[in-house]
Amino acid sequence: MIFNHKFNDEPPILNYNPNRIKYGLEGTRINYIKLGGMINKMYMYFDLNVDSGYLADSLFYKRKIPVRFKEEMTREGDKYRAIFCTVRKKYQKEFEEALEELKIKMCLFGNNDYEEYCDSVMKQLISA
Repeated sequence: MIFNHKFNDEPPILNYNPNRIKYGLEGTRINYIKLGGMINKMYMYFDLNVDSGYLADSLFYKRKIPVRFKEEMTREGDKYRAIFCTVRKKYQKEFEEALEELKIKMCLFGNNDYEEYCDSVMKQLISA
């Protein structure tokens, strides 16, 4: 059980609380789900559903993070796709920082609805 607590008057928030949007340690919205694993951590994150490439790949390359891609999922008519991948435990922090940077990169490329899309998918996954 992981608590997000900033030592103020507010009570701590559980990361898996189904009545709230999941937030990171800094209070930002997340665009990924950590699925577990002992040595290699499995993640699901969201990227653009276009043929020209993936925005996150350049961020992983820049930070020299080895990523093993597994599966991709998309819904008909959706602008984004869910990507499943594994990352070694020692690169976990850098990977999550790269995904934080992905949110900024999405806005720079004109995808201002990216965080709202991630929130709506997270809500659907929690309620399922």
